[in-house]
Amino acid sequence: MAAQDPDRPGAPAEHTSWRTRRWEEVAGPRGTAGTVQLAMIPHPEPGVPGLPGRWEVSTSGALTLTATAADGVSLDGRPVAGAVDVESGSRVDLADGREVLVRGREGTFGIVVRDSSAPMLTRLRDIAHYPYDPSWVLDAEYRATPGRAVEVERLTSPRSTERVPAPGDLVVGIGGREHTLVVLETVPGLRLVVFTDPGSGTDTPEIGRWLILPPGEDGTLRIDLNQVILPHHVFSAAFPCPVPLRENHLPVVVDAGERAPVLDPNGGAR
Repeated sequence: MAAQDPDRPGAPAEHTSWRTRRWEEVAGPRGTAGTVQLAMIPHPEPGVPGLPGRWEVSTSGALTLTATAADGVSLDGRPVAGAVDVESGSRVDLADGREVLVRGREGTFGIVVRDSSAPMLTRLRDIAHYPYDPSWVLDAEYRATPGRAVEVERLTSPRSTERVPAPGDLVVGIGGREHTLVVLETVPGLRLVVFTDPGSGTDTPEIGRWLILPPGEDGTLRIDLNQVILPHHVFSAAFPCPVPLRENHLPVVVDAGERAPVLDPNGGAR
């Protein structure tokens, strides 16, 4: 791990620990920076673009991979020659060094393809961030909006739209004003605020930044904007991240949290 920008004196130990965990999430063995492809296994049409072998979901709901010895594919360390069932949690290694991680159940399976030589991963040295500032630890109110969904644009190529659950609003005072931000649930159980501010597109990404909310029901939440993170899409275009809603633009710069990836200008392996 590269040396990171120093925090202001007095940054709590839990913040330092959080940053260490966050670096692992991005640059570790299962990190977002090494992800090069996400896909759902189609049914009934078999196959995944860019992957060897025949991937298909059977009528019984099992995921089957059919490959030849020449494909150079192995499942959890065992060479594949013929048809094998692939369980959720399995790892498939490809001849070119990529690995495929499988998740799913009951006929619905998704795959994550990782490449240890992905350009972003090999060039990534750090995640620039604002110095820790305790004034960005705030009390906010979460107001549930059961059954609500909103139309969200996705960072696909070309861009697409999708109706996404929006289970609540986050009401928070910033810059002397109260602001109401729409909370999305792009993954079940994960409450996410995707926002922009006047620094978006200059000091931070134009596609905004994320605040992941702690679990809880209606009522007061303690939020820490020092833990605002960069969207997955910043580290890998494979992630079809949501575009910030217009109503989630804050008129005040949030000079807290992550700012941008720090890349080795000369490239090369880490």
